[in-house]
Amino acid sequence: MKILIVCDQHFGKGNADKNLLNNQKKFYDNVLFPLIDERGITTIIDLGDTFDKRQYVHFYTLDKANEMWFEPVNKRGMEYHVIAGNHTVVYKSTNKLNSHDSLKYTDSWNYKHYSEPTEITIDGTKILLLPWINKENEKRSLNMIKNSSASICMGHLELTGFEMDVAGQVSDSGLKASVFDKFSIVLSGHYHHKSNMDDIHYLGAPAQFDWGDCDDPRGVHIFDTDTLELEFIENPYNLYEKIIYNDEDNDYSELITDTSWADELEDKYIKVIVEKRKDQDMLDSLISIIENSGSYKVDIVNNHLQDLDEDTEVEVDELKDTVEIMKKYCEKIDKKKEVLEVLTELYDEAQELKSV
Repeated sequence: MKILIVCDQHFGKGNADKNLLNNQKKFYDNVLFPLIDERGITTIIDLGDTFDKRQYVHFYTLDKANEMWFEPVNKRGMEYHVIAGNHTVVYKSTNKLNSHDSLKYTDSWNYKHYSEPTEITIDGTKILLLPWINKENEKRSLNMIKNSSASICMGHLELTGFEMDVAGQVSDSGLKASVFDKFSIVLSGHYHHKSNMDDIHYLGAPAQFDWGDCDDPRGVHIFDTDTLELEFIENPYNLYEKIIYNDEDNDYSELITDTSWADELEDKYIKVIVEKRKDQDMLDSLISIIENSGSYKVDIVNNHLQDLDEDTEVEVDELKDTVEIMKKYCEKIDKKKEVLEVLTELYDEAQELKSV
């Protein structure tokens, strides 16, 4: 049987950023649900962090989540299993109070939420589901891992040695991968960067959430319970794009004459990174085309300034947004995961206050 596996949707990320939600909806409307219909997929397993905020759900977020996700799932009569992730539980020490239970979705459709480690059977295949492990359920979770007769484990796990939200940023906290040696395959949410080590697969988020995600492939997976094969369904709608400008090595005349290429920049955040500039008029023309492409925002970044002196080159760091700066900073410190989590929460709260 083939099952759709999705995780870390983080509906409401970026203080209910409408552009981000619209980007997610585009993927679901144009790629994901048509594929579900084409393949005849009837079952979804959601490996946590469906919503982004621990303590509340923005009404706009809830409306868009219902429109793009829950209602299409319900309409198709799909069997939907979802586990608690660390972003969908209110308290860090327990899974008992969480967004899925609090929203109380109707019982008229096949919606099943798991706050505690549970074995389920789908089409004769036994699967161990492991929601977010905390102080309250850690002993129970480890016992389930040890004693389960399932060969497949799916969870929202924090494991040491795996890349997290940014490629190259490796977790130094959590359980050891060896704890799961008994399973034929382990699928997990939590870390947004798609990666794998032996039989453990972090599936990654379905969409890009900030500049740190730029150029990082995102999407969902189809899992075959018979062969244990994973098929990656990539999200083609990248939200962030960098354009490198260097008119010493490249001629942009044709791009200025034929502007059809700019159609692909619609509904994106753009950074134009100027490495070499001799022709200011050409640069201005190119930027004008980009700014009129329907993109959400265009930032101009001068990596090299050579106007001061022909023998002097001044290096200028590439412009980064606040979240990207925080991620880069946390790569260099101990307990990077915990510090980044606190900084991100403070940043989101500040953004919310700013918008009031």
